[in-house]
Amino acid sequence: MSIDELGFLSNDVTHWIGKHRADNAAWFSFAERLNRLGQSLLHGLSVTTGEGQDSRLLAMLLFTRTLSNFQGAILMAERGMIVEARTLARSCLESTFCLAAMECGKEDFANEFRRATLQSRKARANFILKVPDRLQYTDVESADRLRAYAARLNEYPEDLSSLKFEQLAERVGLADMYLFYRQLSADSAHPSIEALCRYIGDAGNVKWGPNCDSTEIGDTVNIACHFLIGACAYINDIAQNDEFANSLGAHFTEYKELNGVK
Repeated sequence: MSIDELGFLSNDVTHWIGKHRADNAAWFSFAERLNRLGQSLLHGLSVTTGEGQDSRLLAMLLFTRTLSNFQGAILMAERGMIVEARTLARSCLESTFCLAAMECGKEDFANEFRRATLQSRKARANFILKVPDRLQYTDVESADRLRAYAARLNEYPEDLSSLKFEQLAERVGLADMYLFYRQLSADSAHPSIEALCRYIGDAGNVKWGPNCDSTEIGDTVNIACHFLIGACAYINDIAQNDEFANSLGAHFTEYKELNGVK
């Protein structure tokens, strides 16, 4: 069926994938090579658990998420799904902030990350328990376990708080990168006026589908590559792979050349 009938789920999107890739060949080619580099490091990492390994495991999982989000961003970009691509690129940057924090203080951030997770669980449990009707589809035993769990979290000896990405970015020296985060939040990730205006055409009609500004596709791939390069640099501080570091340096040089930076 056609794009009008199925939207981005239509097989007709294949035509646009070819066009968008051809129009931005240099950026898609670079993204694929950078992705292969990231994959090569990922498969060389080993998951080790035990005392003193929590921070390493957390860093590896953060990098895995970053690489997966990057690949999703590229898949969305080639289809002309700009909003979705930029939202996934934003997720890449979130994990990159966390990886940077791991480099600055591995155990400290691992504990901070754990406390943020507990804070989220605490907020969700209390949200459910706040209104009794929310428990109507839960059996008595499960409801009792939830109450007991929420009580333990409410009495947790350590301060629990969510991650604040603005503060995190400033702490690790990436305040300028936080501007990307705010922009991607405003024009894509959040249902803001700025994001919604993407769906308005020049004639006042609804603008939607893969027939979009090809330049913005290249810009989005560019941004996603920027974030992945950072993530690769931070994870390699843990992996300590000299061959990877040299290859990443060459990729970064090429990235700057593509952006016209000497």
